Amino acid sequence: MKYNFNKVVTHLATGDVLTDEKGNDLTYSTVIINSLLAQQANETLSGSQKFEYWKLAGRIKDAAEEVEITTDEIKIIKDKANLAYNTLVFGPLYKLLEEDYVG
Repeated sequence: MKYNFNKVVTHLATGDVLTDEKGNDLTYSTVIINSLLAQQANETLSGSQKFEYWKLAGRIKDAAEEVEITTDEIKIIKDKANLAYNTLVFGPLYKLLEEDYVG
C-alpha cells in the first residue's frame, strides 16, 4: 500500500500540530524514522534486523510524497513506534497505517 508520511501529527484534543524537541512540526515520517532507528533497552535486535530497519527508514526519508509499504513493514513500524512513542503520537500513526493509505 502507498502512504504519504509527510503529513503532520496533530494533538487529539486541540488539533494543534505537535512539534519535535527542536520545535519543528512533527511528521509521520519523522516518527517512523525515529522509531525504526531507535533500539529500546529491552529490545534485542540482530544485525540483519537493524539493517532492514535502516533500509526502510531510508526509503521513507527519501520519499518525495508517497512510499510503497508492505504489510510486513507496517507491522514492523507499528511494533517499533509502540515502543518509542506515547499514545498521543502512536494513536494517530496507527490510524494512518490502518485507514489513510493512498492506494
